[in-house]
Amino acid sequence: MRIRTAALTLLLAAPLAACAAEPTRLEIEQQCEQAIEDRAKGDRAKPAACEALPQDDYDTLNLSHALTETGLIDEEGRVDPERLMGTEPLKE
Repeated sequence: MRIRTAALTLLLAAPLAACAAEPTRLEIEQQCEQAIEDRAKGDRAKPAACEALPQDDYDTLNLSHALTETGLIDEEGRVDPERLMGTEPLKE
């Protein structure tokens, strides 16, 4: 009986341990976002850290980074209406 209980425990615990080793979607997004920020200016290649993300999610992170870099949106995601309407110059 003890052997069966121990074997059953191991069988149930193994998949849980395997799942815990994989990064969550949020962790992948955060790593991708950091990789986009860290890449050289002008480099448009998809970073290796972003390979696990669907293309739409990568495109969204990339666009968000570009908008933040130009000053159209701030770090909290708020749009600067003056820059958006073209009454104030964009950051270089």
